[in-house]
Amino acid sequence: GAHLREGMADGPCKKVSILREGQQFRVTFEEDSVLVNDPLQAFSSILFEHTQYDDSILALHGAAVEWNGKAYLFLAHTSGGKTTLTSYLVSHGFGYLSDDCILLDRKTLYVFPSPKPVHLRYGGLSVLRKLGIDLPYEMVGIPPNERYVFEPDNVVNAPLPLGEVFFINRTESENFIEELPANERIEKLMKSPITPYAVSREYLRVLLRLAGKGCRILHYSDMDYVREVVQKQTF
Repeated sequence: GAHLREGMADGPCKKVSILREGQQFRVTFEEDSVLVNDPLQAFSSILFEHTQYDDSILALHGAAVEWNGKAYLFLAHTSGGKTTLTSYLVSHGFGYLSDDCILLDRKTLYVFPSPKPVHLRYGGLSVLRKLGIDLPYEMVGIPPNERYVFEPDNVVNAPLPLGEVFFINRTESENFIEELPANERIEKLMKSPITPYAVSREYLRVLLRLAGKGCRILHYSDMDYVREVVQKQTF
């Protein structure tokens, strides 16, 4: 079982139970109990749905890496390639902040590390293997829903100033950056939080400040292109 703690550090805990039943897993939380093939995904869904973030934090759905003392964000939907890309970059000397949930200070725009172990799907692992990247992973779960879990060595342990924000889009063969007008940057940013937020003036001010940090679409088929793009940034 695992425990979720609500509210402050001394708040009440709630229990998530994960028990194997044959080739599946029974996940129980509060009054709900379901059989699933992928218990890690089920647990992650419960965690995100019940996590409460401090009012000073903006939580975004994306990955974050460090280069030259700054944090670079890659925003994408689930299965958008951010975990594979993050694994590639940290294997090439980038610092690791997060591969799924970005915690951003609303006032300073500093990015806090949220370095849980990386969970790769088989497709992502295969891509990295073809590029000669051999990760010290541990397989968890049952095929075809298994995950390949590893902990990067170069984990960032302090908040970093924000470098640039990229909306990532994998392509078959193209590598280019698409500039966006201000209204489209705001629109895409409003779809990026990992949890719903009230559209207040303060919230919109944060998004406007973020929109000034690049917020371009990074289309790529070659992850080395992404590496070069980030390493050339001067934001």
